[in-house]
Amino acid sequence: MKAIHSLLLSTIFLFASMTFAKQTKLTFAKDVAPIIYSKCSSCHRAGQVGPFSLMSFEEVRKHSAEILLVLNKHQMPPWKAGPSAYPFAGDRRLSDKHTAIITQWIKGGMEAGGKVPPAPKFADTWMMGKPDTVLIMPEVVEVAADGPDVYRQFVIPINLTEGKHIKSMDIMPTARSVVHHTILYMDPLAFARELRKRPDADMPNFKFPGKRIGGWAPGGSIKPFPEGYALAMPKRADLILETHFHPSGKLEYEQTSVGLYFTHDKHKFTEPEQIVFTNDYLQIPANTIDTFVIDKTIDSSLTLFGISAHAHFICKSVKVTVIMPDKSEKILLSIPDWDFNWQEQYRFEKPVVLPAGIRMLAEFVYDNTTNNPRNPRTPPQDVEYGLQSTDEMGNIMLEVLPKR
Repeated sequence: MKAIHSLLLSTIFLFASMTFAKQTKLTFAKDVAPIIYSKCSSCHRAGQVGPFSLMSFEEVRKHSAEILLVLNKHQMPPWKAGPSAYPFAGDRRLSDKHTAIITQWIKGGMEAGGKVPPAPKFADTWMMGKPDTVLIMPEVVEVAADGPDVYRQFVIPINLTEGKHIKSMDIMPTARSVVHHTILYMDPLAFARELRKRPDADMPNFKFPGKRIGGWAPGGSIKPFPEGYALAMPKRADLILETHFHPSGKLEYEQTSVGLYFTHDKHKFTEPEQIVFTNDYLQIPANTIDTFVIDKTIDSSLTLFGISAHAHFICKSVKVTVIMPDKSEKILLSIPDWDFNWQEQYRFEKPVVLPAGIRMLAEFVYDNTTNNPRNPRTPPQDVEYGLQSTDEMGNIMLEVLPKR
């Protein structure tokens, strides 16, 4: 069945390519630029995660070989989620038609086609334009070329003149290759300022008090809260930045910036919440493939607006399934090819209402063999749950809308 499906897709793609070949010769200005600018340029520009810029005809032509390779492997634009019972917003995948257009244009000589339309305008390197407030890590962190991973927590005073409501936030590392992940906490009573002075404040197991409000991992992007929902930020609150640094093979210097976007509406907001399920009993022996499942029965109804997963390098796939009270099953999230470098925060097109009494199964498959090209250890070694990147994790984060 899988072979028939693959043959059918290949036939459709070939037919699409032949159809375009019979038409007027494709040009960058008319046919290709609208696709590149809408699907690729937001990441492939200065200061963003893309390894090179795709903001002009010359840049697209220069990187045409790489573009052709990743398109036909369906690696770009990156979108790791498979089919879900509930559609996700912002799906970046290209249609077969768009893939055929770009492929035919590259193979046909890459004609510019006259006046190329202007590249999209971005306010600056921030995804939503200039934030209302920019907070910067209070020191530059030197990350050695090799050695163990490092955990640090930073307390950043916000110094608000009055209480605010946060509608969105953006996290911008300066050296993305060494940032394993960053988690944001809000300290509403500014207790952490004094705790920061303790000699053990930089130990990995030391935790400042605070409410988790957001985070960043490779592949993540800014996601505003749904309309009518915002995080209350009291006047005296501080921001806590918790970062996991991972050596990249060369000396790097990192100083993360956080952009906060406030809502200026005056009506009352409801605060969104986050539920985290984790499996901290992982044990994956060397040269084995194993599956671990988080199994939770949830007694109250839930309204989800987002979902994400977190694991490390030997994870191969993630699937989150909901078993309804009537025993029917719904897939919330499926990532058949887990990639540590693309940890998306998925938002649903519409909030998903789940009734009380559901059973949620989060299945993580780990491949700790030499057949896994992402395995950081050769030969493979026993792997357990842990904080180091060469350890493993299995977390599911649910973004929840409380009842108003």
